[in-house]
Amino acid sequence: DAWPADPEKGYGLEKLFTEELARYYREDFGMETRIVRFHNVFGEKGSWTGGREKSPAAICRKVAEAKDGGTIEVWGDGLQTRSYMYVDDCVEGLMRLMASDYREPLNLGTDRLVTINELVDIVALIAGKKIGKRHDLTKPQGVRGRNSDNARLRTVLGWEPSITLEAGLAVTYKWIEAQVTEAFPWCTILPPAAAGVGQWALAGGFEAGDLNESGSIPQPADTHAHWPPFATLRKPNASR
Repeated sequence: DAWPADPEKGYGLEKLFTEELARYYREDFGMETRIVRFHNVFGEKGSWTGGREKSPAAICRKVAEAKDGGTIEVWGDGLQTRSYMYVDDCVEGLMRLMASDYREPLNLGTDRLVTINELVDIVALIAGKKIGKRHDLTKPQGVRGRNSDNARLRTVLGWEPSITLEAGLAVTYKWIEAQVTEAFPWCTILPPAAAGVGQWALAGGFEAGDLNESGSIPQPADTHAHWPPFATLRKPNASR
């Protein structure tokens, strides 16, 4: 039902092409295939940093790193809308679809639309923090709105996702908060105002080996590449 289509170059076209491949394998080789159109799956133990994470994980990470009363960056104006499905519902839907004999494309997602601003507010409430939003209109924000039409899903499977966004985010936030804490358990992240400098700083128990040639803390090369450059050292307040 997607044809004739005008898919987004690369990203959208490869999805439709893969659906056609599934049909060809079934028709030409008798392979049993199922075609699912996922809508923003999220949950714990997924990507949460490095640029490949989905918006729920990115927001959870930013809120976990922020102080109570702090501000986080939101890409775009925050009014773009999405629907989100918790990973447990995704697995349940896949199992039900594979057990069925339905071979045409099927949406798998929730039909509850929320704005990115609302998503931030939900995560902040879960974290027990007051969080401000600083919108960056220069950053990519994707399509303005996307939702899952579940009419066919309910007809085909007699089922649809039931785990609320709040319930899924509560589990996800707890896990991501633990990852942030575990990554640097011996330090405190200080924003420019608190550090009294023009760049961010770390307060912790550092050794000479922690410094690069310029006398500053090296930018983490892997899991915390999203953090701003670390430029100054504070007096150690903990030991490794």
